[in-house]
Amino acid sequence: MVYQIKRRKRRTQELELVDENGLIQRKIVVELDTDTMMKRVMEAYRDLCSAQRLFQNAGAEDRADPEQLERLGLAVTGLIKAVFGQEDAQAILAFYEDRSIEMCTEIIPFIIDRIIPELRHAAQEDRRAVKDYYRRNSGRKNHMTKR
Repeated sequence: MVYQIKRRKRRTQELELVDENGLIQRKIVVELDTDTMMKRVMEAYRDLCSAQRLFQNAGAEDRADPEQLERLGLAVTGLIKAVFGQEDAQAILAFYEDRSIEMCTEIIPFIIDRIIPELRHAAQEDRRAVKDYYRRNSGRKNHMTKR
């Protein structure tokens, strides 16, 4: 009997950068790999949430403070880089041509509403698969334990 080891289908999300004329300028495929992405994306998301809280809790004068705006901007670009990688993040920034508010209103909801929930779902499935494996094999003798 042959023992087969099977790879799972990769999870992906696609994003198209479409210009004002309706032409697709770039298609970006995001591979939702929980092994490499989860920690990086969740840290960047927490940084963004923290920067948003500081910004929202600041007074009107403090919101205009360049440090506040820079912290928020760095958190946004950090999340974009964590999700898309350096090359695609640069393409996104170039596509929006320094129109950061427009970029935030388009990209951040995609990340929060599509990417993060899909990553969480994938991580839950990974944990479930590991638990199922150990549950199925808990009665077997482990060949690696000392006899």
